[in-house]
Amino acid sequence: MGGRKKIEEIGEKTSSPAMTQEDIITSTKTVVQGLETLRVEHHQVLNGLQACADTEKTNTSSTGLNDEKISLLKKSIEMIELAMGEAQVIR
Repeated sequence: MGGRKKIEEIGEKTSSPAMTQEDIITSTKTVVQGLETLRVEHHQVLNGLQACADTEKTNTSSTGLNDEKISLLKKSIEMIELAMGEAQVIR
């Protein structure tokens, strides 16, 4: 629930006409922390799926589904890392 409040606070700050440079930096730091948490969670899910894929090589229908999920998670992680890199430029 704490993450939701921070996001709402950022939304309130960004809708105001004049954000100071410090407000932008603070908001960016909060976003980067959220992205880092999301990246870690994605890696945990990815590791679990890869472990399942390794043990279920014989079932081709679940292997195809796992492969698709793994591919989507990897793409999502790439996008999260790109966003984190862009946010680092602001900081």
